[in-house]
Amino acid sequence: MQKFLLIIFLTTTGLFYICINYSLPALASVACQSGTASYHSNNSLAECILSRNTEIRVNNSYFFCKEGQPIDFTEKGIFNGCVLSESIEIRRTGEVETCPINAKVSFSISEDGNQSIVCEV
Repeated sequence: MQKFLLIIFLTTTGLFYICINYSLPALASVACQSGTASYHSNNSLAECILSRNTEIRVNNSYFFCKEGQPIDFTEKGIFNGCVLSESIEIRRTGEVETCPINAKVSFSISEDGNQSIVCEV
């Protein structure tokens, strides 16, 4: 399993960029508002306020996270949730749920690898 974390500080714009490539399961590029980032005890990003709309891909799921709203990650750097800037469809066995704009979406993976996506309207 390959993991890497690339952090670039842009002091002239006051923005903090983090590019995360986590082979299983997340790929994300996050721009945080200056001074809003908080970290887990292992120094991985826990949460920040987004400075722009951001698309997060986890396996085959896409999440469109809203500028000016918090985004959070687990201690392992896995996307955990955000407020949506676009609606998404959550497909479950035999049904499709639409999670609307401005809803809070939460993502998790159990120890046995099962994904869970929860929409809070």
